Amino acid sequence: MLDEKAAVAHAEKKGIEKGLKQGLEKGLEKGREEERTQIIQQMYDSGMTPQVIANIVKLAVEEVQRILRLS
Repeated sequence: MLDEKAAVAHAEKKGIEKGLKQGLEKGLEKGREEERTQIIQQMYDSGMTPQVIANIVKLAVEEVQRILRLS
């Protein structure tokens, strides 16, 4: 009985750790995307064309244009 409880507690702990790690990774990814969007918008506001921005940030022109439309 004690071994079973210990196994359940261990599994719960591992599940919580995995969930926290996944949440952190998603949060970091979202932060990077928001920062990239801000940088692209600032570059565009400074007079750069979507083509130039795409070359600098290594994205397709269509993706840069999509980001600019959404921001």
